[in-house]
Amino acid sequence: MGFGELNMRDPRSSFSRRAAMIALLIAGTAAPSIAVSHLKLYDKAPGFRLPAMIPPGKYVSLEPLDRPALLIFGEPYHQPTQEALIALKKIYKTVGLTEIDVPVYLIVSQAPTQEQKAQLDAKEKIRTEILLDKDQKAFGDYGVIVLPSVVVVDEQGKINLALSGLPLAFSDIVEDAVLFSIGRMTREEYESSRSASQGPSKKEEAAAKVGRLAGLAGQLMRRGFAELAI
Repeated sequence: MGFGELNMRDPRSSFSRRAAMIALLIAGTAAPSIAVSHLKLYDKAPGFRLPAMIPPGKYVSLEPLDRPALLIFGEPYHQPTQEALIALKKIYKTVGLTEIDVPVYLIVSQAPTQEQKAQLDAKEKIRTEILLDKDQKAFGDYGVIVLPSVVVVDEQGKINLALSGLPLAFSDIVEDAVLFSIGRMTREEYESSRSASQGPSKKEEAAAKVGRLAGLAGQLMRRGFAELAI
């Protein structure tokens, strides 16, 4: 079940909502993985057509693509999403890319306030095109459970990376996926780097788990489930 499939406001079954939230918590705190739910390396990415925040009336589709793209599923209020945008800015600077070379789309289910928009536009964060997925269909199609989740697709729309959360190796993992997508890394080199990144130490696993627990606790608090966040 993807994050987008959960109806947090359904008053009909308190037990069902609690069970769903506990399942979400358990799923989000499992061992770090290079996957967003069911997505697999080199699969065709699920299509979407979403409205852009700016300019009004513009829609963005995953197809057709004339270049690789980076999708980041998050929310304007979400601190780890903000941290991911800062990390992405550093990655692009390190490899000498711009957002024109590999566009970055921030997919959110809630439109940002003016204050949040200003935070997203801060100079230390990567420039993104914000797409509104109000009914969370894209969230569900991509099986997003943990925020932020990053998906890198090549110009054929195939998945080169589906990464949940902010693992300690976030920057290295995303950088390699971007380099592979633009042809600066061979498939053999990329798969070798992925194999190395999928073996975190126990210390890294513990640190990553604590980070995900804190992030999910914050989400539970904001959604009115304070008793589950403790």
